[in-house]
Amino acid sequence: MSAVLTLTMPARDLRRVVKTVAPAAERYDDSRPALNAVSITRDPANGVEFTATDRCRLHTVQIADHVERAWVQDGSADTCAGLVPAWWLRRWARERTAESGSATLTIHGDRASIEWGAESRTTTLVPGDFPDWRKHLAGVLSDAEGEVSVTSPTAIGYNPRFLSALMKAAARWGACAGTPHPLRVQRFDAAKSLQGTVVNPELGRLLLLLMPVRFSDGGPS
Repeated sequence: MSAVLTLTMPARDLRRVVKTVAPAAERYDDSRPALNAVSITRDPANGVEFTATDRCRLHTVQIADHVERAWVQDGSADTCAGLVPAWWLRRWARERTAESGSATLTIHGDRASIEWGAESRTTTLVPGDFPDWRKHLAGVLSDAEGEVSVTSPTAIGYNPRFLSALMKAAARWGACAGTPHPLRVQRFDAAKSLQGTVVNPELGRLLLLLMPVRFSDGGPS
């Protein structure tokens, strides 16, 4: 599904969104192209949402329509979805000029574009359907803070590269002029996932999920 979405925000903030979410997209397996993309959606319940997953982890940023530093322009559809190539977003985020002024992200038809200053970039959307992660994770997502559940003799571990990326995403999203906004851990469960959120009042909410590697009797299962 694709309709018109036009989102304007400071270029540095859009860059922050991309650098926070895009690392979770699949890079090495192109058998499921939708996982090589960042899903960008808008709906009345969640505002504008950027999501990426490689099936082992998920990073999603929710930007409410009323957030002070981002606004959806008139004429945008109430409901919109597009799969934007993660490599294209990462390449844009490396542009040195994407640090000042405002940037406008537009999804229309089978295209996505970003305009900032006197520059613009356009790409073709990835075909296919993004996983309905809320449905798949209905039994995993938790709203309770600080839930811990580890049953002996099972121990848990995490892919260190993925864990490092999760922590970097949390630090990037929580950065501000004063005390950083904290990473709040909702779940730490050997059978399910590490789940945490960072709420940045000026930008929105970051949700992070990382599936564990389970060990039994001292070795990987």
